[in-house]
Amino acid sequence: MLTDKPPLPANDIRARNWSNLPVQSFGLFLKVFLFFSAITVIFFWPWMPYLNSALIGPPEDNMQDFWNSWYVAVGRNPNQFFFTDLIRFPEGTPLYYHSFAYPKVFAIAALSKLFGSSTMSLILLHNLSLLISFPHVTLT
Repeated sequence: MLTDKPPLPANDIRARNWSNLPVQSFGLFLKVFLFFSAITVIFFWPWMPYLNSALIGPPEDNMQDFWNSWYVAVGRNPNQFFFTDLIRFPEGTPLYYHSFAYPKVFAIAALSKLFGSSTMSLILLHNLSLLISFPHVTLT
């Protein structure tokens, strides 16, 4: 008699079937990710023909971000990553406090090995990295 427990109410968290949770969570994640991807494509549809020829957004931070991507993919000296004479020539300047977005620039540098390091390829990779940031919000 003491081992008989009353049934749990249906809304009790202990009564849920947790075995399907990873599948359900992944399904929900995929739906939200695809929704954000579709919204991003719809919103930026006028830019799609120009992804490899024009940077998306205003020129202020955009040009510096593109320079960062170009520097890591093409312009850097392999022996001195954190120093360049491309800025403040001829003395050069250290880049220890430069505003690199390291995951982004290293991903673009790796992808530029596959797709080439021409200006058009780097502009395309830069724009795609910007566009993927909108659906990437679903990961948080």
